[in-house]
Amino acid sequence: MIGQELGKTTNATATDLPEGYKMTELGPLPEEWRVVRLGEVVTLKKGRKPPKLLKTYQRGSLPYLTAAYFRSGTVEAWIPSSSVEESSYL
Repeated sequence: MIGQELGKTTNATATDLPEGYKMTELGPLPEEWRVVRLGEVVTLKKGRKPPKLLKTYQRGSLPYLTAAYFRSGTVEAWIPSSSVEESSYL
């Protein structure tokens, strides 16, 4: 992948990138993408945990993101599709 090949600490310039990519403060990204703050694209809610969480991904499930995820980048639990459909936890 482009980001892994060049990395965000590289001294690559826009002329070093493949066509269709641009250099951003996060590293190389597709030209049609833009860098935004997380709060601009999601609604964060806290205080309610779904009654059931899965340890592995299943079709239709969503990642359950905790503070630990933002430190490690690893999803440790998934919200099952049944809870997603109820949407009281989203």
